[in-house]
Amino acid sequence: MKRSLNNALALIAIVMGQLAIFGGDANAAPILAPISASTTMGELFPAVRAINKSGLSVGYTSLVTDFDVYIAAGRTATHGSGANMWGSTLGVRSGNFDLALGATYLVSSMAFWNLFDDPSSVREFTLLMDDNSAFSSPVNLGTFTASNSLGSGSNTTAQVFTFPETAASFVRLQILNTWYASSSHTAFNEVAFKATPVPEPNVCLLLVVALLVIAVGRRRSSSQHSINA
Repeated sequence: MKRSLNNALALIAIVMGQLAIFGGDANAAPILAPISASTTMGELFPAVRAINKSGLSVGYTSLVTDFDVYIAAGRTATHGSGANMWGSTLGVRSGNFDLALGATYLVSSMAFWNLFDDPSSVREFTLLMDDNSAFSSPVNLGTFTASNSLGSGSNTTAQVFTFPETAASFVRLQILNTWYASSSHTAFNEVAFKATPVPEPNVCLLLVVALLVIAVGRRRSSSQHSINA
């Protein structure tokens, strides 16, 4: 029985370690770069440029760099005359921009680098999240307005949109319009997320099993003491 108790304690140590990895400070979470991007709006400039960090003043390591620390440092993105941004087909000002996260994460914020003072910059968008690329059962997180006045020249400062923590594998920006109806197309610089991995279900199961083993062990130990008495 002593061995069983020791094994149970070892299990609890493992579980607590897993919880520390997945949990920790609720306000601390890494920045996540999507693994792919696609759009129904066409690609005057490739969609991948909105997620490949090519225009950022300082890069980051996805799922390692702290989101809040990175954003607080005022990292900017530059579009460089189209070299580091996504742009839709000419004449297209609304449609979907989809992002694949690569796995299921608990997402609580989105960092969005729009174009600074540009007619083609995104103005309003609806944010959807789902566990499948078809968005068959999406969570609608609301409609947001993206600023086009954060930064200077061709450099844009990130705007952070915060929402209830949502488990998702895919994110869709339903872009509704641009800042000027006369814009030639739609464009933005970069997008990233504040996200943490979803804890595996077996982590909680291990904890339950360990606690049950300890409870049974204590009950048997108590019964044995009663008999000996």
